[in-house]
Amino acid sequence: MFLKQKTNVVFATENKDDYVHTDLEALNEKLSFLQVTQEDLARVRDVSSWIEPYLEQIAKRQYDIIEKFPNLNKIIVEHSHRDRLERTFVDYFRRLFRADVADGVFWQERKRIGRVHSRIHVTADWYIGSYMRLFEYLIPAVVNQWHGKPRELSDTLLACLKMVFLDMQVIMEAYEEEELPGAMQLLSITGCFLGQTMSIPIVWAKTCR
Repeated sequence: MFLKQKTNVVFATENKDDYVHTDLEALNEKLSFLQVTQEDLARVRDVSSWIEPYLEQIAKRQYDIIEKFPNLNKIIVEHSHRDRLERTFVDYFRRLFRADVADGVFWQERKRIGRVHSRIHVTADWYIGSYMRLFEYLIPAVVNQWHGKPRELSDTLLACLKMVFLDMQVIMEAYEEEELPGAMQLLSITGCFLGQTMSIPIVWAKTCR
């Protein structure tokens, strides 16, 4: 049976006024919403040294799994090759855990990656799913480091999750920006088609008078 014991939950960001602020206004809203603190960024940078030895393994596992999905593997074959993508994958997460959120160039590069994946038809659901490869190694590494200190464990995991979700938000924003013009064009074409279609009965009625 589960223990019916009440516990007091203290939020990791409770009573803190050191939320991260940058010169990038669009990013500040995301940082504020996720409640990212300077302490969070410091924790993420600490984790980078634990996760670094696993990055190549993570990349290999990622593409081992992708090869089992013909639709995804076809995209790799058509647009790149596995060795190059594994190196890119390693660099992607290595840079993420540097947690340099004030680096505008870093976020521009992130959005470029999102746009490229959208153009080659790696849909957002598959892109987001790729973060699971990181969690498979990250969570055990953090638990192993802090298994005797639950507060440190939870704070470190939350800090990492905030950074990952921030990354996801920026990538999804790039997807939306890339796909919006196409969606608007499709809407325009559809509107013209519907307009012409609706006018047919009117024209036909006039010719029958």
